[in-house]
Amino acid sequence: MKAGVAALAAIATLGAGGVVASTAFAGGGGGNQPGTGGNLDAVQFWQYKDDASGAWGPATSLDSVRAAMNNAGVTLEGNGITKAQAALDQARTECETGFQRRHSGEGSGDCRVVAVGAVPAVFGGNFIYNGSGQASPTGTGGWYDNWNKYVAPNTYKYAGTQNYRTSDGFSDDPSNSVDAIMRRNVEASSKPSIVVIVLDKYQPAPPSYHLSVSTQAAEMSGQSGDTKAASDTITLSSDGSKTENVNGTATLHWRGIDGTEKTVAKQFTASNKGSATVSASFKDMDASWESWPAGKRWWDVDVAKQGNMAEAVSHKGENDGKESGEKTTTPPEKWLTNEAGDTVQDGNDSIASGSLYTAHIKAHSNASGKFWIYDTIDTRDVVIGGTEQDDVSKVTVTDANGNVVPADISIDDSIDGKRVVKAHATAPPFRPLHAERATVGQTHRRRLRDQRRFRGVLERRQRHRQPGRLPDRQQRQRGQGHADPGQGVGAGRVRRSRGRGQGLDQPAGRRSEDVPRGRPGGRRRQRQHPEPLAQPAGILFHHR
Repeated sequence: MKAGVAALAAIATLGAGGVVASTAFAGGGGGNQPGTGGNLDAVQFWQYKDDASGAWGPATSLDSVRAAMNNAGVTLEGNGITKAQAALDQARTECETGFQRRHSGEGSGDCRVVAVGAVPAVFGGNFIYNGSGQASPTGTGGWYDNWNKYVAPNTYKYAGTQNYRTSDGFSDDPSNSVDAIMRRNVEASSKPSIVVIVLDKYQPAPPSYHLSVSTQAAEMSGQSGDTKAASDTITLSSDGSKTENVNGTATLHWRGIDGTEKTVAKQFTASNKGSATVSASFKDMDASWESWPAGKRWWDVDVAKQGNMAEAVSHKGENDGKESGEKTTTPPEKWLTNEAGDTVQDGNDSIASGSLYTAHIKAHSNASGKFWIYDTIDTRDVVIGGTEQDDVSKVTVTDANGNVVPADISIDDSIDGKRVVKAHATAPPFRPLHAERATVGQTHRRRLRDQRRFRGVLERRQRHRQPGRLPDRQQRQRGQGHADPGQGVGAGRVRRSRGRGQGLDQPAGRRSEDVPRGRPGGRRRQRQHPEPLAQPAGILFHHR
């Protein structure tokens, strides 16, 4: 062999530097054609390419083989075209058949030409592959020798992301590799002339891809007391050809109006080119809840690096309008009952002087760690809990089962012309609260329930200190039932306008020492409430 030809072999054999080898998948294909010439001036060469810019080209085009030869400075012509096409067709068929067997329903495998080896003839200093050249598989400058020198030592980077070496065994057939494909095709003829090696899109291993996440949450906004589950639809996409399932976590966050935070995580599995929907109920967030409290909610989505993902991905939804929402507070409710236990409700919502009433306040705790309820009365001419003087022991807070909740009860007279009854719970339960009270003037107890909300009830009995009809500005009482998680005064008011003459809590024709009969100015001796309410045992939860 001439020195110049030997030099060409060294220069024309393409290698690529790299770093780490990785396990490959089974498959690929090779094609070969024998040579016909005798002792021609010839040299064997290999061209191998598989990197971020691609391979030599698709296995469906002879131009891919021609590109490899052009890179070696070899012209493809004459009978060489026929042999090159035959070798390419053989390799492509082997590649596509193997891919369809392993990946049914995913197409033909997008087989690509990664290696071309041939023996060109030298005519007048020009290197031409016309199908006549041949070289021994063994010996210096032969097929194996050139492969081992110029191809095998390098690390290749399929699609710019998947590192491998030709000796790496395929994961589903460790005895097979690109090296093995080369050897089988070189050995197929005693006088090999051309060998073409192709790999499918998942070989030697699927390239890594970048996963993208988009989301759309539902049932995130509205009012506290809602019981619908919050949901999130997670849509995945990738910039790679590999289709695979990935596992992820969707985490629903809740931050209450007092800063309390809770989370619940939901796992999902989805195709990297598909979607999945997760949901979480209020019971998932806290088993003691019976509805959603007020506060902000949002979803976070995390997918750890797995399979052929290039990196982990996440989506934080707190500031994403599609992933977050606010549950607003439920306004408190307040109503009065008279001594007979009937709700006061005439055309003017009137109350009468010298009469006993029980004020009820229902409020949603919103799962707050601390809670205040304020009942603001727009007159000083009332007695709280008694008939002659205040008795805060008659102000109670109970839960859904009628159990008292520890609370501090106080009466604030610091505001001119007003009295404010306050209840403060420092450790309100997260479970729903129900109202329970003893009706005025009766020895039995009557329970009021509302299963829809996380509630408590502040009960207040009030009595006008002066019998008879009060001036309008004194006896119109706006009951502001304030439920305040955290601090401050809540909102919501029930207006109670002036009453006249006989107390509204008395049936017609009935006389009572508690309520003056006849003209509004009449005076009667007052008797104490016959049955004290439960001791204050908690605080009612009400919203600002």
